[in-house]
Amino acid sequence: MNALSWAAIAEQLRALGVDVPVTGTKGNDYPPARSVPPVQTDVPPQPAPCCADPPSSIAAILAAAKRAGVIFMERVSDGELVVEGLDRLAPDDRQNLEACWNGIRNELLPVDTSTASIDLLTDVGIELIYIDNEQRAAAEVQGICAIASAIGLDIETAPLPQYLPKAWPIAVTKDGRRSKLQTKMDTSPGLDPFRAEVRLLQIAAEIDGTIEVLVIDLRRVPLSSPALAPLWRCKISGTTSASTRRCWRPMVCLSSMETSLTLFS
Repeated sequence: MNALSWAAIAEQLRALGVDVPVTGTKGNDYPPARSVPPVQTDVPPQPAPCCADPPSSIAAILAAAKRAGVIFMERVSDGELVVEGLDRLAPDDRQNLEACWNGIRNELLPVDTSTASIDLLTDVGIELIYIDNEQRAAAEVQGICAIASAIGLDIETAPLPQYLPKAWPIAVTKDGRRSKLQTKMDTSPGLDPFRAEVRLLQIAAEIDGTIEVLVIDLRRVPLSSPALAPLWRCKISGTTSASTRRCWRPMVCLSSMETSLTLFS
């Protein structure tokens, strides 16, 4: 007997009145035994229309998921919302969850729109500039080194990826709300020079009465970047802790520039 293709089987099922989704498979390829939910893919799901009353409907969807044992988590590498246990949901509940995914993500991963910190810096005369590309870094670093007579330096460390979980659970209440009590991730490896990386480089200088602070993302602008070269020819004063000094020492060696560094505990 010749093996039937999935397309042929699906056509026969539809003739019997069975609702068979279109899978896009070809030839004798069968659909995967377990479909990958949109929240587990690398590309976030496309926006989909949600229900007429988003807050209450989303809470009802999350409450149903909570009862079914579905687990919501934040992926550590990129902050995306992921989920485990979708197969425990009833078909209608799963369909509602996927249709309102963007609303659910906003509920469980709220964006902090507070400007209190920025407002405080402005009040005390500090201008904060976040840099995440080499072109911007080159322009800002060259400018600050050319004008400032003294430059302050500080670094922030973070745990290396292998010392962090891949995802961190998000607590959801029985009525479908993000719980106010969330377990905190252990980030103590970030203080260990053998388990941490230098994550941010902060440069500060007073220019025309304003303190300008560059916060440089070292994952986007590595220490070896030519954009940072002017720094290593400057006299730098840094205020740091003992644990950060242990991380800073190999960083200076890597830069291999004529850096005059004064560290104060």
